[in-house]
Amino acid sequence: MLLIGTFFLVSYSAISYPFILQNFEKYLLIPVVIFFILRLLLIYFTINKLTSLKNLYLFSYLCIVELIPVIIGIRFAL
Repeated sequence: MLLIGTFFLVSYSAISYPFILQNFEKYLLIPVVIFFILRLLLIYFTINKLTSLKNLYLFSYLCIVELIPVIIGIRFAL
């Protein structure tokens, strides 16, 4: 929902105020990072309640694998 709202806000801003897009990456980087971290934590704690410890190790590994592209993307965005 946050990303959809951001998309509409950016679309409206691009049409109404084109100079805002000059610093677009500065405005959008923090909400996107917060969204991905919250999504990762929500999935982690949801699965943590439902599975055994053995499966939790596998899920933790998969969370790390998902987090690596986000970190690399943030590094290239800056």
